[in-house]
Amino acid sequence: KTETQMHHVALLKYFKFDCSRETLFIPELTVVCGFMVVFLLIALFGLDEVMDRVVARAHDMPMYKAERLSFSPAHLLVKFLNFVRNFTYLIMQLGSTILVVPMVQIIAGAAHCSESTHFGGLVVSNAPHIQCLQHKHLQILAVLGALVPLYLFLLMPFAVVAGDALYVPSESMFEWRFW
Repeated sequence: KTETQMHHVALLKYFKFDCSRETLFIPELTVVCGFMVVFLLIALFGLDEVMDRVVARAHDMPMYKAERLSFSPAHLLVKFLNFVRNFTYLIMQLGSTILVVPMVQIIAGAAHCSESTHFGGLVVSNAPHIQCLQHKHLQILAVLGALVPLYLFLLMPFAVVAGDALYVPSESMFEWRFW
């Protein structure tokens, strides 16, 4: 074995992380749904543009202009606002490019049912403890049925420009002819 391989074996020995699909099913769905909600809020309300205006106003504050040190209160506020603005742009870019396929795979896994001999009847393939089209599964499908179509629809203009929200003004989101 090479030194790198031995190092990885040693790390895996101390940090063994063994988790089944069943254990990750609900947390994965929660993260995916939460991410879709944040994406939808930013897209529908133009929060990326709002953050641009907030940062511009913060730069125009007299207190900011009067301060000379970069760690003064107004400068720290502007740095924080820049971070939030960049984070909103990052969410839009990731949510309309590289995270689309993994999120759709998780969503599809939540809808996929299979026959189970151990649990009896149809169960969710990724979570055999959940009976298909029963209470918990119906709740999951209802949430996904509300979020996914809206997400995929609002995703389109962002996906066309590789997730760059600067090219998708919020006014254009409601002008279908513009698309």
